[in-house]
Amino acid sequence: MLTEAAIPLNRAGMYAGPLFALVESRVIPAGMEIGDQVTDLRVLTRRHRVLSMPLADAGLVRRAGVHFTSTIFTRVGDFLFYREHGYELVPGLTPGT
Repeated sequence: MLTEAAIPLNRAGMYAGPLFALVESRVIPAGMEIGDQVTDLRVLTRRHRVLSMPLADAGLVRRAGVHFTSTIFTRVGDFLFYREHGYELVPGLTPGT
């Protein structure tokens, strides 16, 4: 649900930081997974702000960073540029690569 809420913010060129603040302050209840990862998700979206990284993409990048054996299959070309842990390319497959 938060990813859906972040889409219009992203399209408007706005940063999704206020959504993270609401989760961190427990105003918006979240599942344990995002609640445990919200700080790292905030860092990822801030680091990739120039690409307007959506929260959904940040979740996938973070999951790949936690589960080192995972590979993301996506049609979104931005995954070629996303980095986890500041420097590691996210393992992914996109059509045509």
